[in-house]
Amino acid sequence: MSIKVANLRKNYSKGVIDIKTFFFDLKKFFDKSNDKSQFTALNIDNLNINDGEIVGIIGKNGAGKSTFCKLLSRVTTPSSGSIILEGKVISMLEVNAGFHEQLTGLQNIYLRGSILGMTKKEINKNLNEIIEFSELREFINTPVKRYSTGMCVKLGFAIGLHLKNKILICDESLAVSDEKFKLKCINRLKNNYNDEKILIFVSHDLNLIKMLCKRILVFDNSKIIDDSTDVDTIVDKYRFLEN
Repeated sequence: MSIKVANLRKNYSKGVIDIKTFFFDLKKFFDKSNDKSQFTALNIDNLNINDGEIVGIIGKNGAGKSTFCKLLSRVTTPSSGSIILEGKVISMLEVNAGFHEQLTGLQNIYLRGSILGMTKKEINKNLNEIIEFSELREFINTPVKRYSTGMCVKLGFAIGLHLKNKILICDESLAVSDEKFKLKCINRLKNNYNDEKILIFVSHDLNLIKMLCKRILVFDNSKIIDDSTDVDTIVDKYRFLEN
């Protein structure tokens, strides 16, 4: 297996606002040592994800999905427990992160690609395919500050889908794209995955989860409450609970 989670916990400080203290003693207000109130954002006893699996993650906002992905991506660290990852992890969370708004789309391909671990030679080799996939050839020399959110997502996914990785983590950012581009990305993800890779796909779009995933994890109140390969049944159950 390539992902092994054991006794994983992530706690955050809630923060307690005392208006009187804020106005009369700012130093004390910003002293976090006085704040003992915490909440558990994630609580997973055991989870194993094997090579070749495409895993969908669903759940309400605040259920723990993003925290789990950030821990896998090493954006943050656990409060306790362990995560063992085998192989290179690529995270496509907030896919326009790392773009410089003053630079053009073309320049940002090199910037973002290098941040994600691509060499200049690898970027040059894939450049035309990245531009073609992004559907932004007409605007590739336009500064990114003039791009819409959807255009940034297209460029971000086009770069991310050409990376060499063992584990790929995708989040809800694909939802802002048009339907045609979504389907193109889903087909690319399907075709790119084999018995040696893992894809983790987080989405509120249950139809995309059904189309892509072979296993589903349902998060609720920081825990995994369902873990099944019967994706259709779990999605239908989740829809019923939401309604």
